[in-house]
Amino acid sequence: MESAMPRRTSTLLSLTSIVLLIAASAPALATDNVAMLIDAELYDQVQVELAHYQELVEARFPVYLQIHVGDFASNTPEAIRVFIQDEYDQNAITGVILVGQIPYARWEQGYNSNQGIISFFYEDLDGTFGDVDADGLYDWHDWGENDGPEIWACWMRPPVRWEASLLSNLLAEASDYYTGDFVTEKRGLVACHNDYDNNFYSSGSTIPSMPALIDIYGSGFVHTDGEGSDPVVASELLATIMDGSHDIIHFWSHAWSGGQAWDSGYITSTDLMTAPAGCGPLIAHIYGCHSGDFIDYEGFSNSNTNIAIAYAFGPGAGQASTGTSWSYGTEGMNHITEAMRDGDYLGPAYKHLLNLRENSVAISQRYPSRDPRMELSGNNLFGNPFLYANWTGQTDLVGDLDGDCDVDLSDLAILLAAYNLTDGGDIDGDGDTDLADLSALLANYGAVCP
Repeated sequence: MESAMPRRTSTLLSLTSIVLLIAASAPALATDNVAMLIDAELYDQVQVELAHYQELVEARFPVYLQIHVGDFASNTPEAIRVFIQDEYDQNAITGVILVGQIPYARWEQGYNSNQGIISFFYEDLDGTFGDVDADGLYDWHDWGENDGPEIWACWMRPPVRWEASLLSNLLAEASDYYTGDFVTEKRGLVACHNDYDNNFYSSGSTIPSMPALIDIYGSGFVHTDGEGSDPVVASELLATIMDGSHDIIHFWSHAWSGGQAWDSGYITSTDLMTAPAGCGPLIAHIYGCHSGDFIDYEGFSNSNTNIAIAYAFGPGAGQASTGTSWSYGTEGMNHITEAMRDGDYLGPAYKHLLNLRENSVAISQRYPSRDPRMELSGNNLFGNPFLYANWTGQTDLVGDLDGDCDVDLSDLAILLAAYNLTDGGDIDGDGDTDLADLSALLANYGAVCP
């Protein structure tokens, strides 16, 4: 009896040393540093919900979410850009979330005075922006040493009139989504205005957005409206997208800041802001002019709400959307779905689009007769950037003993404390905690949900 305890202690200490050595040599979980900027007044109204959101996001995504509370809403876009640049230089952020009514910069294209908001002002951090004609709008841009964006930016920007309540609703929807209390129908949809802007391949049978969606969901779960000579009737399309919650929808149509134009009729922000709860697409990609430009569509009423913001913040199932700032043309959003097919969550998937489209070479190819320093694509991301394609809710991870949706040193500590006992670390279900359970945990070390 006197020697039993020392022998067990010695074994446990040796095991601890082995575990710590293995854990130290295991590859570190790659993390994205994402900054979130929110004005103090709004933060005070959603502090609890935001803390819960941060906890759920960090447990399920390779993300460290840095929440910065300040007087951002009363600051200038230039000062906010300096703040973001400092975060990039000092903390190596990979993305930024702009919560509430964060000020925005405005851009004027070199062609035909086409203008709108410019998210790229917060994404190209080593570029230089200028106002050549001194009219208060940026109209000249040098690409900097890195020809493209350094980070992605997402506008978590509710309509002004219901700012705090709709932000709380979005965070609650995200919580239900992350925990599996709400699961979307696993299907995609592409709605396409008839032969608009060469949306169809020459065969007339395949829409460019579809291949990645089919890879994700399977051909039987990706539907179309408007393929070939079939006209899109707005009322029928609205009924289709409201009959359940699609995961991802690509909308190819003419648009304006408050709605989308189809072969017959319109879908407007009012339609979305008055929709039933729990319907509509989780992610809506809107390929239409000014669909992401919220100037004069800040959300003082349903009809005054920007169409992309309405998809993300309406009472339906939507959590995120994309749209363009000016009359740009309907192209490129399929690259986001391709990156999500390959495993990216929405934020980095959106940056994949920026990497391909927002550089001087791509702009020169798009506008070969124009100065690439005077033209930008004008892409924008709205809502919740932490979404995966084909997500089915929180999954049980082998080795996740503390239930925080990852396998790390905290789980190893729980297993060690329960070593040689019947509960607390029994991963393989054989009634005890032993080396077999340790082996199972280490084989999954570093894993996260989903």
